[in-house]
Amino acid sequence: MTVLGDGYWEWNVATNEVRWSPKLFELLGLDATQKESFELFMDLVHPEDRHIVEEELERYLKEVDNYYLEFRMDVGGEYQWFNDRGFLIQKKNIMIGTMTNIDERKRAELRLKKIMEASNDIFWEWNFSEKSGWIAGDCPHVHLTRFHLKNLFKKPNRLMQIYRKDRLKVLSFWLKAIASKTTESQKITFRILTEDHFRWVKCSVIFEFDDTKNLSSVSGSLTDIHEHKEIERTLEKKTSDLKESNDMLENFAFVASHDLQAPIRHIRHFSEFLKISIQENDTPKINEYLSLINASTLKMKSLVQGLLEYSRLGRVKLNLERINIKEYFEEIFSLYELSLDPKDKFFIEINTNLNFIVVDRLLFRQVVQNLIDNSLKFRKSDVPFIFKIAISLSHNEVQLDFIDNGLGIDKLAMKNVFNLFYKGGSKEGNGIGLSLCHLIVKQHAGDISVYSNVGEGTIVTVSLPL
Repeated sequence: MTVLGDGYWEWNVATNEVRWSPKLFELLGLDATQKESFELFMDLVHPEDRHIVEEELERYLKEVDNYYLEFRMDVGGEYQWFNDRGFLIQKKNIMIGTMTNIDERKRAELRLKKIMEASNDIFWEWNFSEKSGWIAGDCPHVHLTRFHLKNLFKKPNRLMQIYRKDRLKVLSFWLKAIASKTTESQKITFRILTEDHFRWVKCSVIFEFDDTKNLSSVSGSLTDIHEHKEIERTLEKKTSDLKESNDMLENFAFVASHDLQAPIRHIRHFSEFLKISIQENDTPKINEYLSLINASTLKMKSLVQGLLEYSRLGRVKLNLERINIKEYFEEIFSLYELSLDPKDKFFIEINTNLNFIVVDRLLFRQVVQNLIDNSLKFRKSDVPFIFKIAISLSHNEVQLDFIDNGLGIDKLAMKNVFNLFYKGGSKEGNGIGLSLCHLIVKQHAGDISVYSNVGEGTIVTVSLPL
């Protein structure tokens, strides 16, 4: 079984007897007349490596999968690196294998690792046939070295260091690269779990294949790009905010040219009709047109007040504070309970251990009350009113679902519900309530969305950062 510079060994697991080939005696710097034994073998192993050898042999005899190990042995008073591999003949309870001196390669590898450790990248390699590998280098915030590299390539652990949302992306990248059989460097960015949360990394990978096109080894580097991603995300948010601001200006321009002019046109037309009715001394018509002019004036006032409120909220500075979830919403619910039927119900469902949110108490109260008012406006007349707030934790955000059992919203209306002065065909209100909700939530660095089906109620989801 001796191949090239390998030394052959045989170990009877039951009796602990061993037999070494002359080449192995030579590799270990021993006289071939010396009596080989398992105890002699363990004495030659470097004291720091003995427990590793013992644990790996014990593991192998239990799992019987693949025994391969690299460790140091005493060769004439100098410790040198060897790799040791073997397999068990179970019927005879005998383990046979070979040892190879890899000292020159290993020392070169260790020198390379020291160079790599001076950088801010992590370098790694894994050999599938030998089922071994190494990691060198360090990213200040990505402590990959605290994991056993072997676990990265064993199911189900190999994806556990990767942030949950990116695991499918990384797995797809891996499978496509293997299928392509390319040996060129490939790159992917994803998030890796840390003790706090996650960090963005860029991974450069080179796949190597054997003569039969099977994957033989993979190597690469890992670079922490979290700060770069954060800057990128900030720029994207500023771009999005700028677009939203421009959209708001366009919306204001539309309101000024359409919604605000409508009541003015009505007042002008009704004034002309009023003038004619006065000339004809038609008292009923005079009273009718006066009422219509008054209604248009009130509508104009409501629109102007809405615009002023919207503009004011766009400039207000938030007064953020930690607020107890249950107490806060129960206090708001109490404002409505006296005016509603006893069969109408409010519910709070908390699906997390978190018992607080960080909001501006007064402004966020306006969000909640606007949503309740909207639900009451579009409630079903033949069933008791139900309004529920479900609180959960999702991806480092607090998710608040405001759920009612009302008339629901059609798909066209859902696209426009947060637009300024959009009323969805309703004759009540000024159409600014949900626009204010959208503005206030955005000021809290959150998101708001709506889901509904006609006749099945509505769910408004608000997500807030922790």
